[in-house]
Amino acid sequence: MAVHRGLVCVPGGWLGLGWTERGVVRLILPVPERTAAAWLLEACLPEAAAGDPDAALARRLAAYLSGEEPWPRWPVDLRRGTSFQRRVWEELRRIPAGRTRTYGEVAVALGSRDAARAVGGACAANPVPLLVPCHRVVGRAGPGGFSAGLPWKERLLALERRHRPSATPRPSPGA
Repeated sequence: MAVHRGLVCVPGGWLGLGWTERGVVRLILPVPERTAAAWLLEACLPEAAAGDPDAALARRLAAYLSGEEPWPRWPVDLRRGTSFQRRVWEELRRIPAGRTRTYGEVAVALGSRDAARAVGGACAANPVPLLVPCHRVVGRAGPGGFSAGLPWKERLLALERRHRPSATPRPSPGA
């Protein structure tokens, strides 16, 4: 199956995307320099042919990163991961935008109560951050790690909280 790669201009710089006909296989969070983004993407996907990313996805990612749109759920192609990694990544996609779970809670959801460290390893190996939202997984005592650094993790969670539906207010007594 052919793999393609391309860059998208978004708030914060240039985002790298790799994709197949099945979905996105690699996403590199924005870096300020176009040449740096191209180099990182080529290093991750040397076999990929240059191409133009899907315009709708590019638009949605840019709108998400600027805070204009909620999280963009999009098809991903996760065949390059192990079976455990793929299970973790699918579980992460079930965490609602703007919410968090601990590594341990994700492990319990997978039926592997003692696999919190392995969940952390799968998060670190996530090839498509944003689309598989590993930024929503936190440590029991704090934010945990993130491949692009904690400032990115905090920024993404803040963006998502802005779009999270709030609870319907209850009528006041006697209203």
